[in-house]
Formats: sequence, structure tokens, C-alpha cells
Amino acid sequence: GRYRAEVPTGALIFGGNVTHTAEQFYAPFETDRYRAPAFTIVDLRLTYEGRDSPITVIGFAKNLFDEQAVNGVALGAFGAGLPRVVVPNAPRVVGVEFQVRF
Repeated sequence: GRYRAEVPTGALIFGGNVTHTAEQFYAPFETDRYRAPAFTIVDLRLTYEGRDSPITVIGFAKNLFDEQAVNGVALGAFGAGLPRVVVPNAPRVVGVEFQVRF
């Protein structure tokens, strides 16, 4: 959701998302080798909009708690000894964005 608070010079807007992904299996049989555990990702965003200014400043954090998770497992050939390939999620990203309105 998003929450807006008026301040003397403009407005602060706080927003965020919490995304939970349940445990998943990437094979026909539920074995630990092809199991991806459940995980929760938190993203936050704080925006400042100046009242009489064309500039907006945004601070953000994606994957705030740097949760390490598995987004997928590519299957090797069953019984052929080929390794599985694990696809990780993105690490934490923190940044600042500046926008100018013309």
C-alpha cells in the first residue's frame, strides 16, 4: 500500500510490498534435491514531493532484508548424474532516484 503525509514543504509518500512464496518443487516427485524453500521478500519506497518544486526524490530498497531464496531449479537428466542448476533471487538493492517534471 501507499501512505501519504503532508509536510510543510511538500509531501512524504511511504510505500512497500511484502511478497511471500510458498515452498515449491521443480520435479514430478517431491524430493529435497528439487525443493525450493518458502521465502518472503520486503520492498520499501519513500518519496518526497516538493510543494513548489519540479523535483521528486525517491529512496528505495528491494529485498530489504537480503533474503536468499531459490526462484527456480533446472532439472538435470534423471539418473544421468547431471547437476541441477539453481536460479537464485536478486540480492538487496538500495538506491536513490531523482525525477524532474518539465
